[in-house]
Amino acid sequence: NKLWSYPLIVKLTMSNFGFVLFSDLGITDLKDGEDISSKFESDTFIDVYIKKITPSEIKNTKIECTLKDPKEADADKALKKGNKVLCRFVKYKSGFGATVQLSDNKYGFIDICEIDDYINSRVDVILKNKSIFFGRVIDDTPGKIQISSRDSLVDDRKYKILSSEGTSLEYKKQFGEQTSTGDIRNLIAKYHNWRELLTINMLVRGYVTSVNQHGAFIKLARNFTVRASNREITDSVSTPPESVLIANTMVLGRILNFKKDKVDLTLRESMVMFGIDELDLTEIVPGFKAKLLVLSVASRIAFCQIIGSRYKCKVRLSKDDPDVKVGQKVVARIKSVTKETPPKIMMHEVELCNEEPSEEFQNLLKLLKKVQNVQKVDLEEMTPVHVDGKDEVRIVQDEVEQNIEDLQELLEAGEDSDESMDEEARKITKYLKIDEGSSEDELMQNDSDDEAEGADNGEGEGDSEGEGEGEGKDEDKDKEETKQEGKGSKEKKTMNKHIQEEIE
Repeated sequence: NKLWSYPLIVKLTMSNFGFVLFSDLGITDLKDGEDISSKFESDTFIDVYIKKITPSEIKNTKIECTLKDPKEADADKALKKGNKVLCRFVKYKSGFGATVQLSDNKYGFIDICEIDDYINSRVDVILKNKSIFFGRVIDDTPGKIQISSRDSLVDDRKYKILSSEGTSLEYKKQFGEQTSTGDIRNLIAKYHNWRELLTINMLVRGYVTSVNQHGAFIKLARNFTVRASNREITDSVSTPPESVLIANTMVLGRILNFKKDKVDLTLRESMVMFGIDELDLTEIVPGFKAKLLVLSVASRIAFCQIIGSRYKCKVRLSKDDPDVKVGQKVVARIKSVTKETPPKIMMHEVELCNEEPSEEFQNLLKLLKKVQNVQKVDLEEMTPVHVDGKDEVRIVQDEVEQNIEDLQELLEAGEDSDESMDEEARKITKYLKIDEGSSEDELMQNDSDDEAEGADNGEGEGDSEGEGEGEGKDEDKDKEETKQEGKGSKEKKTMNKHIQEEIE
């Protein structure tokens, strides 16, 4: 039974049975979609070693067996960083990842960003469905072992490219397309200076770890958490974030701002599709013609996003203007711009935009729709997790420390921080701090019973009041300052420069 810790049972004598732990099966490879049941056939003879005999006066004597030579087996040596190891799924923690068993008394953790390489729904059940699978050790700190089950790291050839042995040219050939569609996990795994490779407007993919009325925290990699404020979740200002997002689901966004060590993201469809910062604020002046994406129409007024910018505008529709629909691209002329931050922009003289979409845009649209389909399935099938502050939740220490570290980074903001989101980070951090005296053995005791109970509850929701309009103006002003600072900063080291240096 592949769901058991001891999936293989062998008959040793007429009255004695032996039990083989999953990590003692001697399996060295599992193809995609293959499980351990394909490696063994019932009613056939097999050679085993007696590993341990546990006498019992109440129950039958327990005999543990192994298919490995005990003299050659070394469980601790197998758990060194870079080694592949057979893992058994134990429990999924919403918004964080999965606890896995590595041997009879060793456990590890797979971060939500290290579960799967692909755009799939229900990331919370991917490992549960596999049950027993191969992973690679990416952190071998005792008591805090981190595992990755992503194909990019489990596959030996791909892992070599991501190691110091691989060149940037090899990386670009193997993972260039993956990175261009927003998956930056391998970029972070490959380069120590990965933060310098990130740019405003960069397309990124990640997993939602928590969401409430103030916005969402999103993990782009196991050691990199960003946030999207409630104003950057959807184009509709009246849509609550909780109605479109749920913890564990994948999102596609663009990097909006860098503030010290914090990164802000936008998930708004209009900005993901058409990008930002192609139009400078100095270009948005009366008389300028701009392309717009229609967001809503009411009483001969269209509310639109100026394509290629961070700004929205209102368009007054005259009787001579063509009819416009939500989602349509149009061209209009700027009538007036206020000096406020952000500016209030009024436009008129509407024309239909009949340009043909480029192949690049069509590919981006397909990617966006694929991610949106994942979100739809997750919203329909997953149950939102609400946490009672009195609940006692035990999770492995490596999971706790990693998430506290990520959230502490979000708290290191100055006066320009989003207070409501920072308060949420404080609450989650406080919630995650558990008794360090809890041992790993206590955590994993009766894991078979825990599996039947399902995943524990996730983070609590914040209860602070929503942000006012004044705060919104300050944040947008910060965006402009951040943008100007970015222009004067030193030139960043691009992927092409890495390749050029290696060639030279």
